[in-house]
Amino acid sequence: MKRHPMMWLVLLAALSGCMGKPGPAEQYLRVLGHEPECAKAGAQPTAQGKHTPVLAIRSFKTLDALDRQGVMVAEGKVMQASQRWYWEAAPGKLVEQSVVRAACGEGLSPAWPVRSTTEASLWLTGLVSDFSVHAREMSVVLIVECQLWDSSGGAVLGSGTFKARAPLPVLDAGAVADAGEKALADVAAQIARWARQSLPTVAALGGGPKAGK
Repeated sequence: MKRHPMMWLVLLAALSGCMGKPGPAEQYLRVLGHEPECAKAGAQPTAQGKHTPVLAIRSFKTLDALDRQGVMVAEGKVMQASQRWYWEAAPGKLVEQSVVRAACGEGLSPAWPVRSTTEASLWLTGLVSDFSVHAREMSVVLIVECQLWDSSGGAVLGSGTFKARAPLPVLDAGAVADAGEKALADVAAQIARWARQSLPTVAALGGGPKAGK
């Protein structure tokens, strides 16, 4: 049966509408505040003329499944990346920058990113093993495993696992962003406090020798 040309136009318009339907809009979740001034200034002399101890923050590693900007959503034992919600950076970078901010509040001068010429009293490394939305528990969970190294960067002073769980009142972008921000701030504060308390007495007098690791 021969179709009228107008009918073909209607069919084409309908098909193009179905095929061209846009997916959900991407939403980037801001979870970091402004960088504190002490993070830009480096080690500063105290009232007694001594320099604040320097905490050098190396790049944090992330488990392969989490090493992306897409927010991971866990439903029991099944986890998948959201196609709509995205962190403003990958989890490792978010934790690094959160520790930089928290270090200032603990009387430490953060060095980040580190360079071959960086001198520090302590060196920090870490692994992000969870940073995801737990849908059943309605919370954002963050788990970070850390190691502290001496001023040479060659001897381990200690290790620890730091956790935070921030509740979600609802499962939407704004609530996930707020919970993610709280979890990052909580864990970063724990890590910075631990680093300050672990600081060797001799290192408190200033930065250690160069360590380019």
